Amino acid sequence: MVEAGGEEKQGERELLNNKPLSSPAYPNRIATTSTLSTQKC
Repeated sequence: MVEAGGEEKQGERELLNNKPLSSPAYPNRIATTSTLSTQKC
């Protein structure tokens, strides 16, 4: 349980750290997620 929480925090930190680095890739991920959400709806 504790390890899982640590992994989640690490994932959030990675996202925050990669946000500026993957600035061009981030919108692509959001667009892909939006497309998947639209298809599911």
